[in-house]
Amino acid sequence: MLKQWGPAFSVGVINSLILIWLWGVWRRWSVPVQLNQQLLMVITAAYLLSLVAPFLLSENFHWQPSKVIWHWMLGWLGYGIALMFVPSWFTVTQANEIGLGFVFSFAGILCVDAPRNGVLGIRVSWTYASEAVWHQTNRLGGWLLYGSGLVGIGLSAWQPAVGMVLVIMPGLISCGIALVYAYWLSRRTV
Repeated sequence: MLKQWGPAFSVGVINSLILIWLWGVWRRWSVPVQLNQQLLMVITAAYLLSLVAPFLLSENFHWQPSKVIWHWMLGWLGYGIALMFVPSWFTVTQANEIGLGFVFSFAGILCVDAPRNGVLGIRVSWTYASEAVWHQTNRLGGWLLYGSGLVGIGLSAWQPAVGMVLVIMPGLISCGIALVYAYWLSRRTV
């Protein structure tokens, strides 16, 4: 049990400490990013939802909650580290770009563990044809989408005038790479 839940729990504690720090609980260590209370409430609600969503969705998607929570915790850790080390990416003026980056990232994390279904994942004929192709494509595509969300937020902070385009482009490139990979896998297994 500890082997199954231990790593996710450890990373979850780190994520929780980062979230508490963002709320400004420890006045001694000032937060270098300016997040308003409304945005912090949204981030906190999303974090808490990510702790229970794998259990709520496990019956419908037939996945292992411990595996999904591990991936969610890694995803939150990536954003927590970005908030700590590059706070200039996260400004109130870039709220739309940050929100879209979050959507790409966390849709990607859901794709990583998604079994074949009609709602979630990279769903093309090549991925539906084989269980192995589905899992390999969605694992790669999911992590690429996660990374594209973070990269997009960073790019949009670099060039705010075209920020939304700079968030969308890495997401589209990630999807394109996943589709080419799915096609290549499906041809290789034929």
